[in-house]
Amino acid sequence: MFLSSSTAFFLFFITLSTFPSTPKSSENIIVQVTYSRHPVRGTEGQPLTLKCSAQYDEQQCRNISVYWCLLVLEKSCQPLTDPDRYSIHINETQISGESVFRQRDAFVTFTRLTLNDTGFYQCKAVCQHTETTAMGHLINVTVTGQEETTNIFFTGDTNNGQKIRSDRCSVVFLLTISSVFLLLWSHQM
Repeated sequence: MFLSSSTAFFLFFITLSTFPSTPKSSENIIVQVTYSRHPVRGTEGQPLTLKCSAQYDEQQCRNISVYWCLLVLEKSCQPLTDPDRYSIHINETQISGESVFRQRDAFVTFTRLTLNDTGFYQCKAVCQHTETTAMGHLINVTVTGQEETTNIFFTGDTNNGQKIRSDRCSVVFLLTISSVFLLLWSHQM
């Protein structure tokens, strides 16, 4: 099974951004959101997934709404809800600690990226009981056209004078192996 380079890069960056974390102190923390600060690149026509984790105090929030939105007109954030364009998945786990903290992971998958998906995105979490809101930083998503994405090939001589051709496979393989190693290492900690 070979992975495309965009899938390998996605796995690598998601691996780096998903190390387990818990709130540093349960005092005064009702809700907080975390996700990668790295800009994200995708190719037109391909899927792309963003992940946001919200940690919250279950006793104070009771329930929580976590969602991704697109920054529009510099101040308004439009939630990504169109089921024809986005697939949304939610996972929830309990975090051990002094009080009852939970973590809700919100995944939004662009089913087929378009050039119009280029923009700044943000994750928000809202406690439904207290209406306490946590907003993450803006993340830059850049979508490139398919014609801009090209395979880079080079040729070189082997010891016996035959030409060899190499492509992105070694980079994809290296990123995949690195991602697997980091995932295994982070779960042992």
